[in-house]
Amino acid sequence: MLRRFAFAGFTLAFALSVLLVACGHQVTPSPNTSNLAGHMVIRFRTAQAMDFNNYNYVIVFNTCGTGGEPYPNAYATTFLNYSYAFVLGASTGGASAYPLLYQYVATPGTSNPPNPITVPLGASTTQLVLNDNGQGNEFQLTFTRSQLNNPLQISNPCPSTTPSPGTSASPSASASPSASPSASPSASPSASPTPAGIPSGITEYWYVNFFTISKTGQVQDSLGVGGATDNSYVLQIDTYASVTDPLTRPAGAILPSSASAAIAGGEIDNYP
Repeated sequence: MLRRFAFAGFTLAFALSVLLVACGHQVTPSPNTSNLAGHMVIRFRTAQAMDFNNYNYVIVFNTCGTGGEPYPNAYATTFLNYSYAFVLGASTGGASAYPLLYQYVATPGTSNPPNPITVPLGASTTQLVLNDNGQGNEFQLTFTRSQLNNPLQISNPCPSTTPSPGTSASPSASASPSASPSASPSASPSASPTPAGIPSGITEYWYVNFFTISKTGQVQDSLGVGGATDNSYVLQIDTYASVTDPLTRPAGAILPSSASAAIAGGEIDNYP
């Protein structure tokens, strides 16, 4: 469960600091792909029309380049591999949903799980389109990747990742540092040269997962076959490359009783 998302105390001032979007209306145009360098575009889709009054729709990232996938059993894993999360829904505005961004921050000198701390957003760096497909079951979030580059400037932005190489959890051959014949056999993904225009500190390989969570804090679903308790799914994105990755659920996936909480898939587009 993700009860540490303590949304109720957020102030109106913070709510007005993010891009507000009227439910069911596209108030910003679809992103122009010629102007998206440095951005990621994520579409999150459910089986039935989204219910922003009863569910939170969450996109979780591990941006550290090591470790692996963030899974929904967050407390059992002490938020292992959680770096950031975008959240919108019941706890962030209901029918007038707007996104909130959290950075997971460890308390120095303790073994406590990292706490999600809010990160300010702005319309120039984060754009939300609700009901972008006209069917009520999908939203589109466009954001600059640089926002997920230690915005709170903490001393240890990757306290909860495993020390194993970032490629160990991924079946993708393209993620392996040995895939390039010109690379040193001992090189890691982080040794790849940073392309022009990508801020220093942005790691190449990110892991991403989608969750739905009830307004009382119970995880309802994730992208994996195990749904709310999955611990096998892997979604790795190369942020240095152009990526168009349609997301579908595995056959036989365990789904929640509410189709508004059942994740049907989506898409991740990355623009280096």
